[in-house]
Amino acid sequence: MKFLRRFSAFFVIGLSIIGILFSLFSLVQVWRLREPVQNGFTSILNLSDGLLSTAEDGLTIVDHTLETANTSLNKLEETTRTIAQSIENTGNMAKTFAGLFKNDLKDTLLNTRLSVIAAKSSAKVIDTLLYGLSNIPFLGIKYEPPVPLNTALDDIAGSMDSLPNSMEEISTNLDSGQDNLTTLKDQVDGMSTSLREIQTNLKDARSVIFDSQEKIDELQNWSARLRKNLPYIMWAGTIFLTLLLLSLAMAQLGSLAQAYEVLRGKNL
Repeated sequence: MKFLRRFSAFFVIGLSIIGILFSLFSLVQVWRLREPVQNGFTSILNLSDGLLSTAEDGLTIVDHTLETANTSLNKLEETTRTIAQSIENTGNMAKTFAGLFKNDLKDTLLNTRLSVIAAKSSAKVIDTLLYGLSNIPFLGIKYEPPVPLNTALDDIAGSMDSLPNSMEEISTNLDSGQDNLTTLKDQVDGMSTSLREIQTNLKDARSVIFDSQEKIDELQNWSARLRKNLPYIMWAGTIFLTLLLLSLAMAQLGSLAQAYEVLRGKNL
């Protein structure tokens, strides 16, 4: 029983001495490493500031690029809208011309041809009359036209025969062109819609960049505050660890004193 108590006392004394030595060693290391640790934190802050600055510059460049692209797309979208409006106006004009060639101009041409045909009959009578009068010697009338009037009118009426079909063909082509222009306008409108969607996506991307820049600004402000307060933090941490290690050392001294008293009591 005595041996066990003496062994326990020696064991406590040994642990206390080890604890005291460890506390003193740690205390020396805390003060020795305070400045290197502070320098290490400073280096890390310098590195992080550099990375944040690089990221901020990159975001600025990307944002400027997106802004330029958005401006260009906005102009392009306005141009496509103008083109679509011009195509629509051209289509409406083609439709109007198609109606003119198919109806008004064709009817006018047919009426004109009928008038020429009607005039041809009267011209034939006039030609016959003038030829007859020119054959009377004492009248002194000479009627020898290169082409008789009724023949000229007949040629005119004949040359107008194919025009109604030509106008019908022009009207058909204009209608077809108007349909093609309508299809083309729909395609241009689709392009304009796609450009607007791209602009919306660009605006969303710029919003993300703006949020990222705010986060970077917050990190830079936090880094600046930490850099400013780092010496105080290191001093506070060093003092706290010093007090903690001294408290541990005092506790080990107390244990050592109690164990020593047990040995003294047992030797008496």
